[in-house]
Amino acid sequence: MSWNLLRTLGILTVVSSCALVGCGEDDDKGGGTGGTGTGGTGTGGTGTGGTSSGGTSSGGTSSGGTAGSAGSAGSAGNAGSAGASASQQFCDGFDATCVYGAESNYYASETDCKTKFEGYDSARRTCVIEHLANAVAGNKALHCPHAAGEAPCN
Repeated sequence: MSWNLLRTLGILTVVSSCALVGCGEDDDKGGGTGGTGTGGTGTGGTGTGGTSSGGTSSGGTSSGGTAGSAGSAGSAGNAGSAGASASQQFCDGFDATCVYGAESNYYASETDCKTKFEGYDSARRTCVIEHLANAVAGNKALHCPHAAGEAPCN
């Protein structure tokens, strides 16, 4: 081995020896104090106790640290709200496209539209919904009367 390597190893040995035995001004005052743990947070993490070794001077002792407390759990989210009913959606679309009461054969109001739509069987509902979609896409004059429940949606 080279002289520089031996000298470096010797210095490291002395430094680590001083660190382990508490080399310094407090050699005659006892050992070091124990560390304290920290608690986890969020999903109930756990704390860990700190550690410490006792001093080597006469009468010196030290104790381990205390464990941290567990974190708390998060709260539950809120439920979403329900969407509009099928009759509400249909009637909103009808009024926006064909307009209540614009023609004598159209629904007179939102209440009239919802009452009639809710009274239709599933085949008639499908028909008025399809014709409303056709009216939205164009040619309101042809499709709005069908969306209002007239032939062929009767």
